[in-house]
Amino acid sequence: MINNIQTIRDLLKFPSENSFYFLEIIKRRKENPEMERGQKLIKDFYVYSFEEYDELVPKVVALCEEHNARAYFRLNLRNAKAVALRYNVAVGTALLNESYKALPKLYASTVGGTQSDPDKTWVIDLDNEEALPEFYTPMLNFIGSLRENAVVALIPTLNGLHIIARPFNRMEFAKIYPNVDIHKDNPTIMYAPAQIVTLVPTAVWSGDFYD
Repeated sequence: MINNIQTIRDLLKFPSENSFYFLEIIKRRKENPEMERGQKLIKDFYVYSFEEYDELVPKVVALCEEHNARAYFRLNLRNAKAVALRYNVAVGTALLNESYKALPKLYASTVGGTQSDPDKTWVIDLDNEEALPEFYTPMLNFIGSLRENAVVALIPTLNGLHIIARPFNRMEFAKIYPNVDIHKDNPTIMYAPAQIVTLVPTAVWSGDFYD
């Protein structure tokens, strides 16, 4: 299985009562060929504290196992007030456009598009051969040269790795790694059942480098 539950918990912080994280459980046709659509949302969660996170873990694991689905977690904080204000505008727009069917999904959509983290992180997505140490170790060193203490975590995915890093000079990075994707607010994988795991690289976080 892919189990990044503890790794993700170690990255969380809750600076105010309005701070929360966004978690989604997604079932994909890639692992479930009987599906008609490419993916289906099983359930989403909003996490306001460590206690809530810990209480959700068994539910998340059970839902992933039951539906052969993946749990995705956005590591950038959301702010309940900022989300509420944007949600209010989104609802008004939907009503004006008579898009009534869109209403049930509007809050989750607004949460997904509204990050308010003062110490935000990016997701650098490495797949297959890119996830081998001989490729990503020099990359980690280069990122460190662009910003001190930029890399905060290395998270195994189904096909490789996610490097979680604080923002750095993307233009300089692209000169060396033009084909590597950097996502400013994409989710990383929290959990996936054993039956859908394909490749998990072996890597150990040591604080300054990866082995």
